[in-house]
Order: sequence, then C-alpha cells, then structure tokens
Amino acid sequence: MHKATAVLFAGLSVVSVCASAAPKEPATPNPGIACGEAIARNPDFAPINGKIFLGNPANQPSDMLNISDKATDAEKPVISAWLSARQACFRQSVAWVQQQGGPKEYLSLLGDINAAAIARTEDLLAGRLTYGGYAKARHDLVERAKIETERLQRYLRAQ
Repeated sequence: MHKATAVLFAGLSVVSVCASAAPKEPATPNPGIACGEAIARNPDFAPINGKIFLGNPANQPSDMLNISDKATDAEKPVISAWLSARQACFRQSVAWVQQQGGPKEYLSLLGDINAAAIARTEDLLAGRLTYGGYAKARHDLVERAKIETERLQRYLRAQ
C-alpha cells in the first residue's frame, strides 16, 4: 500500500482501504489506522452508530444514504466527540506521513479532504444535512479523494 494513499483514507476515517502499485510497505504501520478502528468500536459512540458509519466511509453501506433524520440535541455532543476523536487520529496519520517522508502534495491533499469532512460534519451538527445527506457527502469525498490521489500519483510519477 502506498503510504500517502493509505493516509489519505486514514484522514477521512482513519482506516486505509486503498492500494497502489508501490513497491514496498512502510516499515512502521500508520498509527492513525488503529486509532480509527478503535473509534469505530468505541461504545461511547453507540448512540450515533447506524446513523453515521463510524468506520471508513469507503465501506459505508449504501442504505445509510436514505436516512432522513437530522441529528438530535442528544446526538450532537456524541457527534462532536466522535469528530474530535477522528481528528486526533488524523493528526497521528499526518505525523506518520511526515515521518515516512510523504510528499508535501499528499499532505496538502490530506488537509483539503479533512477540511471538507469537518465542514460536512459541521453541516450535520447545524441541521443543514440529514444523516443521509451526510452519508452522501462522505461518499462523495471518498470518490473525490480517489480521483485526486490518482491524479497526484500520475503527476508525481511524471516528475
């Protein structure tokens, strides 16, 4: 797995699912991935499990796109805590990419995708998105990340 590609998806939900034709695995695993897996299993987030896919959005079930509910006042603090936990994992992933010598272009892309994910979560918290709309936004971010990662890989190979 290409280390920067792994971290890109780690930045979205902190669980890597992308693979590329990179010649070797990094010597140390990305700690953000284990962090994200722990978040997905954390019972503190049970009140939103089933409304928000707590794991990697690339694995999000399509039926989540149909949820018409908005976040309740009781769910909003849980969503905020989940977002904070995800951001801690994201920071671990970014530090790992830097330690692995990942290209600055990947770090920039990671930041852009992460900022968009935060903005969509803020939209959910503000009532501007339903859970289904949030699931769609996350799905769209996964697709954008795939396209932009492929584009960036081609650019970096050409240099």
